[in-house]
Amino acid sequence: MLKKLGWLSVLCICAQALARDASPSWVEVRSAHFTVLTDSSEKRGRQLLDQFERMRWVFQTLFPSS
Repeated sequence: MLKKLGWLSVLCICAQALARDASPSWVEVRSAHFTVLTDSSEKRGRQLLDQFERMRWVFQTLFPSS
């Protein structure tokens, strides 16, 4: 029982070390109206930002007085 607990402890410590080393790098992309934080590429963040800006333009066009 004690031997199994020891191996489980070693396994948990190794898994924790691997998880700590595999932390994603975050990218921040900004426009005039939005800020996007993503763990994807900068290109994907800019695509998402472009979609947000387009939706903002649609709502601003449909509801100009709001």
